[in-house]
Amino acid sequence: MKNARNGTTDGEGPCAGTTGAQGVRLFHELLNGRSLASEYAKRGSVLTIFGRLEEARVEYGRALDIEPRHRDALNGLAHVLTAMGDDAAALGLLRRDAEAAAAQPSPVALNNCGNALLSQGDLPGAVASYRHAISVEPRYAMPHRNLALALYTLGSRDEAVAELRTYFTLSPPNLVDADGHYNLAVMLSEQRRHAEARLELERALVDRPDDPKALNNLGLTHFAEGRPELAIHWFECALAIDATFVLALFNLATALVATGRYADAIERYEQVMRLDSQHAQAASNLSALYTNDGRADEAIALLLPLVEQLPRVATFHLNLALAYERGGRIDEAREAWTAVIAAEPADSTRGRRARAAIERLGPP
Repeated sequence: MKNARNGTTDGEGPCAGTTGAQGVRLFHELLNGRSLASEYAKRGSVLTIFGRLEEARVEYGRALDIEPRHRDALNGLAHVLTAMGDDAAALGLLRRDAEAAAAQPSPVALNNCGNALLSQGDLPGAVASYRHAISVEPRYAMPHRNLALALYTLGSRDEAVAELRTYFTLSPPNLVDADGHYNLAVMLSEQRRHAEARLELERALVDRPDDPKALNNLGLTHFAEGRPELAIHWFECALAIDATFVLALFNLATALVATGRYADAIERYEQVMRLDSQHAQAASNLSALYTNDGRADEAIALLLPLVEQLPRVATFHLNLALAYERGGRIDEAREAWTAVIAAEPADSTRGRRARAAIERLGPP
């Protein structure tokens, strides 16, 4: 019978005369240490799913106390430590696992090692680890997804698209979420593959119909293909969900200009400026509309801070020159046209336009 007070055993059983620690160790041996380690690892996995990370850390630690090379425990604990912000410790665990199993590397461990490297900002290292995972098990979907995102960040757009498509092919349909389709749509849009991007956005919206970013990007695909009216519809859908979505407001204003609805465009650009007073492109576009509407003083008030903050942007000087001319301030217009020439190559369209304007205005 076990003495609850001191942890020793009375009688002549197999643990007779042992200390509590010795009894636990023998108990582990009798039950097969690896099996018991797996039970602790399973408990750690369940606790991780429920977000109880500190408890999961303890359970994984118990598994590793029994079996220091238990793969599930090493990788599970590394995942928990990454989530808790201890990337260095997580990376140490994963490297220990990878080195111990070099003859038979685990694609899961290599994928997780890539994630840890990514968390530390080591993109080339992460890419190498994801590629290694794929070479070990080409049909393991997750490293294809992670590799795609890492390659996209590094600027390898074509390969990123190919890897993300491979991830879709290898994953069960219920595991490909809206984020996956949205990420692929962004990559395709940057490659001007707007029809393909639109298809991915529509798939994302099936799972997440109220996603303002996906609705906004859907509008952009139509705008890029010369359908501003359709673009306006989708921008307005995005704004119906989030009325303060600055990017959608800006895009809507730009599409309204393309359809000749200048008063509505002015109203939307003004909304952008109320939400983000530092939005330089909205201020520049709004100033041009003010000038065309005979509101030169308002245009000049918007543009003067811009040319001071961003003196090398020729468009801002050009819009300022036009506003000065519209307001009858010819000397200041001439100076603004001269600033366009200073900011733009002489043989550029803006440079030639500025020289022609100076000649037209005549000497001071």
